[in-house]
Amino acid sequence: MKRTPQRWSGVAMLVGGALTTGAVTGCGASFESLYESEVRFEHCYRLDLELRTAPTHRLFCWQEWLETYSADQSRDRIEYAERR
Repeated sequence: MKRTPQRWSGVAMLVGGALTTGAVTGCGASFESLYESEVRFEHCYRLDLELRTAPTHRLFCWQEWLETYSADQSRDRIEYAERR
């Protein structure tokens, strides 16, 4: 039984679809964690600008960001958080 070009294109589409699905779902978590890190950084930064926020609350926010969310962040953001 000889495979026709139509069969090969169907197999290629199936394999291509599986690879695309794997690539998209494999990268999804890192995009989510990067987004969450950005949001948490901006939250702590906003607390720095609010005069009514307790200094201990600001300190806790930056410590939590450094421990939990600083992976894959730029060096300047990490250094900024360490100075807080």
